[in-house]
Amino acid sequence: MKPPPSKLVPSGLSLECPDVIGSKLLIQCSPGWGWSHRIDGVGQDLEDPSLQYAVVEVVPEAYVEFTTPRCGITGRVVKAPDGYSFTRFVAFIMLDGEDYDFTENIAGAWRVTFGTGELDLESEWFPILAGDDAIFGYGSIAQDEASLLRSGSVFRYERGEIVRIHPDGSITVIPREPQ
Repeated sequence: MKPPPSKLVPSGLSLECPDVIGSKLLIQCSPGWGWSHRIDGVGQDLEDPSLQYAVVEVVPEAYVEFTTPRCGITGRVVKAPDGYSFTRFVAFIMLDGEDYDFTENIAGAWRVTFGTGELDLESEWFPILAGDDAIFGYGSIAQDEASLLRSGSVFRYERGEIVRIHPDGSITVIPREPQ
């Protein structure tokens, strides 16, 4: 007998999403609506394609229900991009109305914070990491590279070029805008 469809948590995440606690996930960073970082308590723009197109390996330690419709995960960073030493992350879904998971139905928009501080739930919109070293950006989250590929969300920054890897394995080099 086929099991009944899973219920949705208010964020649009599948009820199975908390099951990833303790398992490795990949965050495919994307330029989204811009990246910023906090230096001495002041937010500043961050333009670094080696971060904005990186894949960050993480292990969620907690599932956080913040407000309807904002739920997410927080935990430790296992592998940060070269030149970065952040050790913690928090990510909250930005999309509603779907049964998003980390394998078959990848949510294309997550608000991501990287840093070394602890979870700060005082934010009005999305929880962040406390401390003066937080980096704020966007991305997709999946269980593995194959799941990211199926979603069409795999990018890399290689030798000064932005490369998109398509689900069929083909590659497109994205021209950079002149400085």
